[in-house]
Amino acid sequence: MSMQLCLVNNNPISTLLITPDGDPLFSIETAPTPYGDISPYAPSVPRAKAPTSTTRIKRLERYHMSTGHTETEIGVIEYQGIGQGCLLQLSKDNRALVIPPHYDISRTIDSEENTDIDAKEEERIENSWEFSTSDSERLTWKMFAHTPVLLSSSNAIMPVARYGRAKVGIVSRSRRAFLEIFPAGLAIIDLIVVTFVAFMKQRILIDSAEPGPSNPSQAAHTSLSNLTAETTQSESVFEATQAHTFSTPPR
Repeated sequence: MSMQLCLVNNNPISTLLITPDGDPLFSIETAPTPYGDISPYAPSVPRAKAPTSTTRIKRLERYHMSTGHTETEIGVIEYQGIGQGCLLQLSKDNRALVIPPHYDISRTIDSEENTDIDAKEEERIENSWEFSTSDSERLTWKMFAHTPVLLSSSNAIMPVARYGRAKVGIVSRSRRAFLEIFPAGLAIIDLIVVTFVAFMKQRILIDSAEPGPSNPSQAAHTSLSNLTAETTQSESVFEATQAHTFSTPPR
């Protein structure tokens, strides 16, 4: 049986993750950034603001009469700067993971070198992030039909977890965004939550606001509003493809 964590806010880097019954299990906090960065390629052109502040993820323990509510920090995500990606510090294992940007920023300066970029390799890097667990199992967050999905190298068919975007309820019932964790991931929930936040912060938010290889003088104008858009068609593709391996979340 899978576990579903709903996002109270439709912002994966600043929200509470709660159960369908409303019990808060995780808090995700990112301090607001007062000023947007300036593009080094065109100093007079402000870049779209990226979530460059530190993000902290905490596990919220259930209330106990003797201790009250307790919080345990399970991960910290530090933005390393333009073209440097994010550093993810895992508190439990006392180890760090690096999620690089989806392009090599040095290649944006040399247009001739840009012509030699392998398009398939660029797409692979842009749409996925591979890392290992403390048991050396290889896991990969990747985009499948615009839906972030976590897969294991030991089973590329059955997902470990996936993210479902919010629905605004115009043509169907509204719902909150959610992170669904399947049976294969129930033993590593903390790791899944922390790496999910890191993937969303770097790949979906920071990468979309940094200058890319095709146009280094301007940032893509992508905002958090994209995360709340209706994605019925893309999710239908995902659910139809995976229907024989797991059930879809309740509407």
